[in-house]
Amino acid sequence: MEYIYVGKISNTHGLNGELKILSEFKYKKELFTKNSKIYLGDNKIEYIIKSVRKTNNFDLLILDEVDTIELALKIKNQEIFADRSYFDNNTIFDEDLINMNVYSQKGFIGIVSYLLKGIKYDYLVVEKNKVKNMVPNINEFVKEIDLENKKIIIEEIEGLINENWCVIIIPRHVWRIFK
Repeated sequence: MEYIYVGKISNTHGLNGELKILSEFKYKKELFTKNSKIYLGDNKIEYIIKSVRKTNNFDLLILDEVDTIELALKIKNQEIFADRSYFDNNTIFDEDLINMNVYSQKGFIGIVSYLLKGIKYDYLVVEKNKVKNMVPNINEFVKEIDLENKKIIIEEIEGLINENWCVIIIPRHVWRIFK
């Protein structure tokens, strides 16, 4: 079984074992449904979701066998995982994009070193010769993802990729500075 990181239990809510989940997982609407299986902690202990509801920034879950505040406190701060096979075979996870080669109509751009979470969308941080460029991970730019050949095809517009820039990333801010 291959596990995908989904999020973390950040706290409890109420006295009936309800758990506050902090997650930016792209497919959590598919996963956080009644009777779905999730796995907690380093040992990946299986739990079945009994109920789900949404609040402002959190998903609230009740799990089978966790029906009191005492039991909920025992699993607080645990990381949550999902079985990759639960999702469609064509589902592309953020983890899949790391180390993929990026190409445009002009040729090789670089390798995805990591993803940067943005407010509206995520960015692929593409590195070549220690120069990092950010490509918005949206359909307007990312035209094709070939998992089998570890290849991403992007639509390059003027100013998107520039080997004379150096990107300095500060949380919630991106500054471009000339070399």
